[in-house]
Amino acid sequence: LTQSERGDDAMVLDVLSKFLLFQGDRAAAEEMWPLIEFAAASVLRHTTADGIVASETDEMEGRYPTGQANLSTSSLAYGGYRSAARLARALGKPAADDFDRRAAALRKAIESCFGQEIEGFKTYRYYKENATLRGWILLPLAMGIDERRDGTVAALLSDKLWPNRKEGADILAESTRPTEWGRETYYALRVLFKAGRTEDALEQTRRVVKAQIFGSRGPYPDEDAIDMLCPGSLYPRVFTEGMFGIVPTGLDSFECTPWLPKAWPRMALRDLRAFGQAWDLVVERAGGRQKVTVLSGGKAVMTGLGPAGKTYSLTFPNGKKSPSMR
Repeated sequence: LTQSERGDDAMVLDVLSKFLLFQGDRAAAEEMWPLIEFAAASVLRHTTADGIVASETDEMEGRYPTGQANLSTSSLAYGGYRSAARLARALGKPAADDFDRRAAALRKAIESCFGQEIEGFKTYRYYKENATLRGWILLPLAMGIDERRDGTVAALLSDKLWPNRKEGADILAESTRPTEWGRETYYALRVLFKAGRTEDALEQTRRVVKAQIFGSRGPYPDEDAIDMLCPGSLYPRVFTEGMFGIVPTGLDSFECTPWLPKAWPRMALRDLRAFGQAWDLVVERAGGRQKVTVLSGGKAVMTGLGPAGKTYSLTFPNGKKSPSMR
């Protein structure tokens, strides 16, 4: 499963669990469950005495030093355990509580082993010997770990880590080198929304889109000028998981924490296909609050009213599937 012990087991645990929840297909989830268990067992096998996950490298594949255990792999493993626990619960698997316990222990270990002041910011070191800001310090926030939210956001928006952000350029992989890394940029935009920095996130997203998708650098190619996967898959998640804050909690349920920009009276995601349903998510301004409505089959299945940053939960009623869904 692993490639030079780069933490692929943690990637599988995180991404596959989340995908299966979003898909909402119980048969497919049951079919893939052995791979979830395999990935979780591999993560556990690589967990060190300090409680973090050992990994000889990461997706940078040796371009930058990563030590014996890096922040990326442990953050992905944390997110994977949380999603796998939700999937296990939805399938009636006994592993759910164990996965949640592992996630809670890993969260504490991430803070203990990686939590650090780096270049003046209360954020994370990327590995034990690391003393420079790295772009992937955003990953704990992306996975829902917010203990160092303010310091991490400040570092992301600093000239040390994102010096050419006003021109729509990518974030730096490391503060002391000129190499920009597109994948981290799209994660950063999502994280800014998740952290409640709505106006900063929207303005920076506009800059990136103008420069990299519609500007002279677009359409934006990632690594080696041939990989379009980065913007093609990560850019929509800036909105679905960032601006609208959608997090799957079951095969037929989710939470959302929407952040409506101040100048917008309304925003909506139309004809979403997830959890075996076709549905709309609409957020409207209602005085100083936000009105949130989920519609399916032309009918409202959830309405809520509250301030920006409030989290809403929905389980689709009766498990009814849209005729267009499997």
